[in-house]
Formats: sequence, structure tokens, C-alpha cells
Amino acid sequence: MKSQNPNSHFSKKLPTQLAQKVIECCREIEPKFPKVWVWVQGWANKNGHPLAIIASIEGYKKICLLDGVCVRNPWAYCTKIMQTKNGNFHERDYMKKVNEGRIDIKDVNSQIVDLINGMM
Repeated sequence: MKSQNPNSHFSKKLPTQLAQKVIECCREIEPKFPKVWVWVQGWANKNGHPLAIIASIEGYKKICLLDGVCVRNPWAYCTKIMQTKNGNFHERDYMKKVNEGRIDIKDVNSQIVDLINGMM
């Protein structure tokens, strides 16, 4: 299978340095996970956190290539990591903004009230 073009769409959604890291890792795991480019593109399209994308594919790389463990379904394996890491990284970024005063806590409270009202 031909490798994805380094100027691919997902690389435009990620910071340059992180996109390069994703490209390098994808090239390494592509023989074992041929649809890795599609997987990365899908999460980039869903605004997946770039560090979570990297953690997911590096997690697969570690277990499969470095530890030699055969993962039957690399898509599901990476997705499970992504589902955990994505929320963690987004929460960390959000809390950093709150702590830096870039997000007004009053806005957060009104968003929570709107969310609760929307669920009722």
C-alpha cells in the first residue's frame, strides 16, 4: 500500500511539529495497520486532540512493534486509547485556560446551567 502524502489533509489540522510526528509513526506502523492513515484522518476530522492521536498510535507501535504482541484489531485498539486520552488532553487544556484566566468561570457556570436545562 502506498504511504499517505505528507501534505495530507490531517496534517493541516494539526500543529506542524505534531503532524510530522504522526506521519513518522504512521509510516512505521502502516505494515501492521494499513488503515492507520484513515484512522488518523477520522480523528483529526472529529477534532481529536493531537497529543491523544499521537499517544494512541504510539501505544499501538509500542505493543505491536516493540513488545511483539499481535493486536488482532488495531483500529479498535487505537480507538480505545483515543477515547480515554482525548478527553484527558482536552480537559487539561481547558483547565489550563481557566487557570490562566482566559476563560471566565461565570461563562462556565452559565454553560453548565444551559447544558442541564437542555437535558430536562
